[in-house]
Amino acid sequence: MTAPCVPGCSPSCTTCAWISCAAPASPPQPLDERIPEPGTRPTQSDALELADLAAALYRLPEEQRAVILLVALEDMSYDAIAQTLAIPRGTVMSRLFRGREHLRRLMAPESGVTHLRVVP
Repeated sequence: MTAPCVPGCSPSCTTCAWISCAAPASPPQPLDERIPEPGTRPTQSDALELADLAAALYRLPEEQRAVILLVALEDMSYDAIAQTLAIPRGTVMSRLFRGREHLRRLMAPESGVTHLRVVP
């Protein structure tokens, strides 16, 4: 059982799992069974992209990571996130914008992230 990401959060919150295992000194944890299977069979490059995304998420500041995960995984509205985190709606929007921009920079090929070439 992990600590809730915010006060009053449900014990089954998937965001808590992401935030609690995101300690800077620890390596990224493997994706768990809660992620639904995609319609097509994933390729090796899909798995690498997911691993790169998980690593990039762990490199974000906790405030940005929490907002991104609440929007993306929990499908919460900006107002619900603002109420949950006890911050203004504008702060939610700002953290989401800055977090997405940071993720884009981290995921860009020129950011030094090693990508394997697909050999036909």
